[in-house]
Amino acid sequence: MVGLLCAEIFVTRSEISWSMSLRTRPHNSYHQSERGCATSQFEQLVRAVCNLPLGSTELISPCAIANLLGDLWLRVRPNFEAALEVPGVRLHLYEKHTPRAGRKMGHLSSVGATAEEALERVAGGEAEAVKATADPSARSLRRIRSG
Repeated sequence: MVGLLCAEIFVTRSEISWSMSLRTRPHNSYHQSERGCATSQFEQLVRAVCNLPLGSTELISPCAIANLLGDLWLRVRPNFEAALEVPGVRLHLYEKHTPRAGRKMGHLSSVGATAEEALERVAGGEAEAVKATADPSARSLRRIRSG
């Protein structure tokens, strides 16, 4: 069988790793593959389903994402215009109409010369998006990096 299996793996501060979930579809913990890999997990799924040759999984650029949770919308409209002024940051919204606390509504993504630079850029976009909320210290974004 040829297909896509995505594993969400966590490494703790004590370097113990464990798997949270396995999925036979693209997984939201690796959306950065869309920007950082030669072939994204989304394209790989289409290739597998259509019996096409699988693409390279090579990392072509370090990347990072910050998940946008519904908590942002429950306070005040997020300032995406300011977030997009940060060089290299892109906005991805999932067309969900009803925000709820903890519900993933989209993500910001960024690439950089290093994983740290990508994370720094997406963190800058996160800070700008959160500025419009009533409580900037209550961040509802989770950052993920690769590279």
